Amino acid sequence: MDYRHFLEQLPYLYDNWKQNTVTPKSLDFAPILEQVGGLTTVNIMQLLNFAVGCLPESEVYCQIGGFPGTTILAALHQHPQTLAYLVDDLTAIDPTGEKSGVLDQTLSKFGLENQVVFCNQPFEQFFTEYRALELPEKIGVFFYDGAADYRSILLALLLVKPFLADKALIIIDDTNWTPAQQATWDFIQAHPQSHLALDLPTLQDGDPSFWNGLRVLTWDSNHSYNYNWQILQQFHNPEFINAITSLPLTTEFTRLTLQDIGSLTDYDPLSLYNYYGNPAKAEIEYKEKIADEEQNISHYLDLSNVLMMQNKLDEAIAILEKAAAINYTHPDVHNNLAILHQRKGNQGMADLYYGHKHFYRQEHQLAIDFYQKFLQVYNGNEMLYKTLADCYNAVGQYPAALQAYNTGLELYPHATQLHFWRIWALRDYGYLEESRVVADRAVELNPQAGQLIYQANLFYPLFMNP
Repeated sequence: MDYRHFLEQLPYLYDNWKQNTVTPKSLDFAPILEQVGGLTTVNIMQLLNFAVGCLPESEVYCQIGGFPGTTILAALHQHPQTLAYLVDDLTAIDPTGEKSGVLDQTLSKFGLENQVVFCNQPFEQFFTEYRALELPEKIGVFFYDGAADYRSILLALLLVKPFLADKALIIIDDTNWTPAQQATWDFIQAHPQSHLALDLPTLQDGDPSFWNGLRVLTWDSNHSYNYNWQILQQFHNPEFINAITSLPLTTEFTRLTLQDIGSLTDYDPLSLYNYYGNPAKAEIEYKEKIADEEQNISHYLDLSNVLMMQNKLDEAIAILEKAAAINYTHPDVHNNLAILHQRKGNQGMADLYYGHKHFYRQEHQLAIDFYQKFLQVYNGNEMLYKTLADCYNAVGQYPAALQAYNTGLELYPHATQLHFWRIWALRDYGYLEESRVVADRAVELNPQAGQLIYQANLFYPLFMNP
């Protein structure tokens, strides 16, 4: 695997590399994602595809996880000579075999049934059997997209090690999360042949750039040194390590149920269908949950996720709009709306909802950045200019806050609330005389607005000289 060529040339395959707006120059991957779905992005698909393109004919591609197959389709796109192994234990989460059948059909539809060896088994079993076969080919690119817990990631890296080519790439998904980060660095510390070549975190999970974060490690069997202790120590997470070392030493553990798992993760048990199972079944059950608990926003969010998995984007948007009507200040509602509009190709609306998300998280500068992107394409409604002014006010940019009010009132001269808040802002900033003049003008435009009349009269002197 020519990983140096990969690292040197990869940035040239993207527009806005290393920025939040990064996108691949190739248009080949969006149709695959739209057709098959899956929890990935076109940026990840392009990266995998180029990695496979750097493989010599004697090396193979190996992937752990990745149902419904979007990432392996992308990896092998226009690489008909590359042999690939796809390892995913679908039987454990779908005894009916439905998921396995769907994956087989997808591979066949794209003409990969003879190019991909699909192993429906735990990856531990796969590597044990792979060792026994004593096959001559080495793994030049290894992509881990399985369970994101610490043990699974570290164990997969340890098990693949004997089968890696002398020079190889190791790509790990979901590296926003602490278990993946610590597993990566623990493996690097124990193996000087490895080096962290690319770290691609994202602003949030499900981000259109690199989803939940991505790391690319190089493997070179000739290397005997990678990092000194000072550097390695920086990437130890003491709280996480203490949590691991504090596990009880007894082997008398109670078997975890799905409900237990749900309580230990960011996802409830039904969300396991979203990531590893049957989204259609999850859709039915979430709709039942919403019927029982109409005010529970988490059910709407989970339903929107499983609808997105099935490319039911308009339905997902409609569900989130209902959630917004219940609680408009919930940042995750706006985050999901942003992702959905981005999937539909409407970047302007995505920017608006990303702005709302950051505003309700009180991340005001980020909100300003997204609102300004939206306003470069669209005019906002009157309340958007009030919200933008609030953001500028929160970060101490008072002239910009006033300009936001002014811009809004140029578009909506009869917007009573905008007049009201601009008057208050002028007063708070110390422009008392100007606030009185502005209040007078506002009352002229809106003579029936009692609040504005009150504001206008507020600044007249109480006693007049004779």
